[in-house]
Parts: sequence; C-alpha cells; structure tokens
Amino acid sequence: GKSSTLRWTTTHLYAMLAKQLLNLPDPCPEYVKSLIPGVKINPDSVGGISIDPDEDVHRNLINGLVGQFMGKSNKKGVTFRWIPSHLQDGLGEIVPRSMTYLIGSAAEKELDEPSNKNILLPPKSLQNALQEVSKERVEEVAEEHKWVFDAGEALRGERVPIERKRVIQKFKNVKWKKDFRPPSDESEKIVEDLLSLGIMRQTSDGRLHMPDIYRIAFGVRRLGGVRVPR
Repeated sequence: GKSSTLRWTTTHLYAMLAKQLLNLPDPCPEYVKSLIPGVKINPDSVGGISIDPDEDVHRNLINGLVGQFMGKSNKKGVTFRWIPSHLQDGLGEIVPRSMTYLIGSAAEKELDEPSNKNILLPPKSLQNALQEVSKERVEEVAEEHKWVFDAGEALRGERVPIERKRVIQKFKNVKWKKDFRPPSDESEKIVEDLLSLGIMRQTSDGRLHMPDIYRIAFGVRRLGGVRVPR
C-alpha cells in the first residue's frame, strides 16, 4: 500500500539523476564531471558509478545543465527548486520516473533541434517536456484507477484553485463509462479519492488545487502556471 512505498526526497532524486547521467555513453559523463569539478566519483556502486548525495553539488549540476533560473531572472523560478515543485503531486511526492523522463525528454528534443548553443537544456525545453511527463503520469495512475481520465476531463478548461462545490457539481454531470466508474458515484467521495491519490490537494482556504504533474495533461489552467497545450 501507499504507506510502505519509499518516499523519495529531492536530494535522493537528484542523486539518482546524476548517477543516470554519469552512466550514459560518452561524452555525457565527462560533461557532467566538468560541471561538478572536484566531486568524488564512487566507481563501483550498484548500477555503475555515482556521487554522494549533496545538495550543493546537485545545484551546480542543474545550474550547469539548465541555468540557475527558469527565465532571465528568478521571477520564473530557481531551476533547482522549479523541477521538484513541478513534478510533485498533491501529497508532495515525486515518482522517480517523472524526473528521469523530464530530463530525458528535454534532452532528446534539444539533440534533435538545439535551441541554445550555450546551454544543454534551456528552460523552455523543460517546460515543453513537462507536458509529456504530465501525460505519462496520468496514464500511469489510470492503469490502476481508470476513472481518473473522465474525472480530469470533467475539469478541462477550469482554473485552479477552484471552489470545492464547483468540482462536485462538475462530477455530478459526468456520464461514467461502464468499465471506468469510480469506486463511488458520490461526487463528494470522488473528490476525496482524488485528494488521497494526490491528484488534487486542498488549499488553506478550502478550495481545491491541482498540481502541474496532473493539471497540464488534464487541460486545467492556473494563473501564471506552465501553459496548457491547446
């Protein structure tokens, strides 16, 4: 169950990412090492070489790959914090696969059509890749909970945070497909299920928010948020 799943901290996620990059074919490992000079490389850990988890080292790595900010200044966010905050669900948890997929998908597109010769992964490449990551995450959750597709679809075009009663009203109008029914037909219970899955979270004033990892794929809008594809 959920309680026995391993909670990944940001530090562990970045350490995992560094390890994956260090074990890719050349020239990637050499490039990574050049971004974190003087860092001790552990040669023979399980699954290849790695570095010790260290927030400063990870920050240097991300700043080297993407840049310190997600825009010209910190207005759009500090990259090192932007990545986890856009990958976490309503319970504050991040699936390691989402981190790998975000960086991998951004890198793939940049290799095809580099948009900035000075930096490997420009911020825009991460913002675009987030759309793919969001879609994939929804599909992963829907493998076990098929009904989330229609629940998310019911909120398409809405803006979060959103009043709880509006969400409940939206769910009352859903014609659930036969094999895609939620565990309960009660709209209030469906909201509770979305909260416990981390697809939504409650704000301090009682409204409902949807984290970007789900919001983007469901076409839900947020003021100042990463754009939802039309």
